[in-house]
Amino acid sequence: MRRSPINGKPIDLVNARETVQLLGKNKAGTWYLITDMRGVTGWVSAILLKVDSQVAASLPVQPANVLTATSTPPPGGSLATPIPGQPTNTP
Repeated sequence: MRRSPINGKPIDLVNARETVQLLGKNKAGTWYLITDMRGVTGWVSAILLKVDSQVAASLPVQPANVLTATSTPPPGGSLATPIPGQPTNTP
Protein backbone atom coordinates (compact mmCIF):
# COMPACT_ATOMS: atom_id res chain seq x y z
CA MET A 1 0.00 0.00 0.00
CA ARG A 2 1.29 3.44 -0.91
CA ARG A 3 0.66 7.05 0.12
CA SER A 4 -0.15 7.90 -3.53
CA PRO A 5 -0.51 5.84 -6.74
CA ILE A 6 2.49 4.55 -8.72
CA ASN A 7 5.51 6.02 -6.93
CA GLY A 8 4.11 7.00 -3.53
CA LYS A 9 5.90 6.09 -0.34
CA PRO A 10 5.07 2.52 0.84
CA ILE A 11 3.06 2.71 4.08
CA ASP A 12 1.71 -0.81 4.75
CA LEU A 13 1.26 -4.31 3.34
CA VAL A 14 -2.04 -5.97 2.50
CA ASN A 15 -2.08 -9.74 2.88
CA ALA A 16 -3.72 -12.22 0.50
CA ARG A 17 -7.37 -12.87 1.46
CA GLU A 18 -7.42 -9.83 3.76
CA THR A 19 -10.65 -7.88 3.30
CA VAL A 20 -10.20 -4.15 2.70
CA GLN A 21 -12.61 -1.23 2.43
CA LEU A 22 -12.70 0.43 -0.99
CA LEU A 23 -12.89 4.21 -0.80
CA GLY A 24 -12.26 5.19 -4.41
CA LYS A 25 -10.10 4.81 -7.49
CA ASN A 26 -7.80 6.95 -9.58
CA LYS A 27 -9.09 8.44 -12.84
CA ALA A 28 -7.63 5.60 -14.93
CA GLY A 29 -9.08 2.94 -12.61
CA THR A 30 -5.67 1.35 -12.19
CA TRP A 31 -5.30 2.08 -8.46
CA TYR A 32 -7.76 1.78 -5.58
CA LEU A 33 -7.84 3.88 -2.45
CA ILE A 34 -8.44 1.48 0.45
CA THR A 35 -8.46 1.16 4.22
CA ASP A 36 -7.05 -2.12 5.52
CA MET A 37 -7.97 -4.15 8.62
CA ARG A 38 -5.43 -2.18 10.68
CA GLY A 39 -7.07 1.13 9.80
CA VAL A 40 -4.30 2.24 7.42
CA THR A 41 -5.53 4.10 4.33
CA GLY A 42 -3.57 4.15 1.09
CA TRP A 43 -3.42 3.20 -2.58
CA VAL A 44 -3.09 -0.35 -4.00
CA SER A 45 -2.68 -1.34 -7.64
CA ALA A 46 -5.97 -2.59 -9.11
CA ILE A 47 -4.31 -5.74 -10.48
CA LEU A 48 -3.71 -6.91 -6.91
CA LEU A 49 -7.34 -6.83 -5.77
CA LYS A 50 -10.37 -8.86 -6.77
CA VAL A 51 -13.12 -6.28 -7.24
CA ASP A 52 -16.50 -6.88 -8.87
CA SER A 53 -16.76 -4.84 -12.07
CA GLN A 54 -20.01 -3.16 -10.97
CA VAL A 55 -18.44 -2.17 -7.64
CA ALA A 56 -15.35 -0.83 -9.44
CA ALA A 57 -17.53 1.22 -11.79
CA SER A 58 -19.44 2.73 -8.86
CA LEU A 59 -16.37 3.89 -6.94
CA PRO A 60 -15.74 7.64 -6.88
CA VAL A 61 -12.63 9.00 -8.54
CA GLN A 62 -10.24 10.37 -5.91
CA PRO A 63 -7.29 12.72 -6.51
CA ALA A 64 -3.87 11.09 -6.11
CA ASN A 65 -3.04 13.53 -3.31
CA VAL A 66 -6.24 12.87 -1.32
CA LEU A 67 -4.24 11.55 1.65
CA THR A 68 -2.02 14.60 1.83
CA ALA A 69 -4.82 17.05 1.08
CA THR A 70 -7.10 15.86 3.89
CA SER A 71 -6.50 14.64 7.41
CA THR A 72 -9.15 11.90 7.19
CA PRO A 73 -9.85 9.42 4.41
CA PRO A 74 -12.86 10.06 2.19
CA PRO A 75 -16.06 8.17 3.02
CA GLY A 76 -16.68 4.86 1.30
CA GLY A 77 -17.86 1.39 1.99
CA SER A 78 -17.29 -1.35 -0.61
CA LEU A 79 -15.16 -4.37 0.27
CA ALA A 80 -12.50 -6.15 -1.75
CA THR A 81 -10.07 -9.01 -1.19
CA PRO A 82 -6.51 -9.24 -2.51
CA ILE A 83 -6.02 -11.97 -5.11
CA PRO A 84 -4.29 -15.01 -3.53
CA GLY A 85 -0.81 -15.58 -4.87
CA GLN A 86 -0.37 -11.95 -5.92
CA PRO A 87 2.15 -9.85 -4.00
CA THR A 88 0.36 -6.88 -2.49
CA ASN A 89 3.25 -4.75 -1.29
CA THR A 90 3.45 -2.86 -4.61
CA PRO A 91 7.09 -1.68 -4.39
